[in-house]
Order: sequence, then structure tokens, then C-alpha cells
Amino acid sequence: FRSEIELEPELEPELEPQSQPNQPHEISELATSAQEVVVPRQPEPVVKSADKPTEKPAGLAAARKIFSVRLVFPERIDGMRLLELLEGERMMHGKFGIFHRLNEGASVFSLASMVEPGSFDLQHMPEQNFPGVTLFMLLPGPLDGLIAFDQMMTCAHRMSHATQGVVQDERGNTLNAQLMNRLRDDVLDFQHLIGGVAR
Repeated sequence: FRSEIELEPELEPELEPQSQPNQPHEISELATSAQEVVVPRQPEPVVKSADKPTEKPAGLAAARKIFSVRLVFPERIDGMRLLELLEGERMMHGKFGIFHRLNEGASVFSLASMVEPGSFDLQHMPEQNFPGVTLFMLLPGPLDGLIAFDQMMTCAHRMSHATQGVVQDERGNTLNAQLMNRLRDDVLDFQHLIGGVAR
């Protein structure tokens, strides 16, 4: 695996069976920070006043939303097995010690451990085992929201088939077809809210 940053040696985290999964506000901080750091900002193109698009209200221009799902394994899987799965899914270990699916250097979606603090220490990962992971994406992102969402869910479902794991929503409900469609509708509604333009 390639790493986008040099990680300082850390003590191996204790992975207790009763460890609490990352809370929504922690995923929010990870998602916002990861995308802001991974994605290089490009200079704004110079436009003539006549060609300048209509500006959105400040609230909408700054609107962001996180979409996340959990993948809970029936039994803890060892780090080497998880690394193999992530390599097959083209996930790259990078900023904040989590994994990212990239598109031209920008994070489409990310994957964190369900055990706090959510990061993976590559040096010790083969010696550890994991009860589950959280996949999350921040919109607006580098791709159309529905495309990014479908990529994230395809990754989650492939990994669930490989591990016999269960995909859940952020509240811990098993993700059936009804909940899946509701999440897709939420993505579509948000895209309509912000004008459907990817950042």
C-alpha cells in the first residue's frame, strides 16, 4: 500500500470488544478534514462579469453533508485480511490514517475503523483485528453525488460478501432495499438543494 503521508510511530491501540464505534460528530470531523486536505483546491477561473453565473445564497454555497454506512463483521477479521480487501477495492491509506478512494487526487469516499479513534496504523495493522469499518463521503465532492454514493455502496457490499458482514445505516439498522433507496433519495435531494454541481 502507498501512503500519502509519513506516519509517526504510534502505540498500538487496544481494541476492546466493547469499544464504541465512532460517533457521528467524529465522522463529520474526519470527513470534512480528510476531503479538505486530500483535495487540492484549484484556482478559480477568471470570468467576465457578463459571463459570471448567478451566485447562490451564502448558506447554500457553504452547504455540506456527510453520508455514511457501517460494515459490521460477524467476527473480528485480522488486519492482513482487511488490507487485502482494501487493496482489491483500490483504497489508499492516506491523510489522518484512514483509507480513501481517490479520483484525480480527490477523496470520493473514505473508510475508517469502527474502533476509536478510527485510524489505521499500517505498521501494527497486520497484528490487529477489527470488528467493522465505517464508509463515508462528503458532498459536494469531486464526482456527482449519486455516482460517488453508488461507488461507496458497491465497495461496502463487495466487502460484506467477502466477509459475511452486515451493512448498516449510521443508526445501526441493517441496510435493506428500502433504507438504501431512502439514502439515495437523500443524496439526490441534497444535490438538488445545492444545484447538482460537484465541487
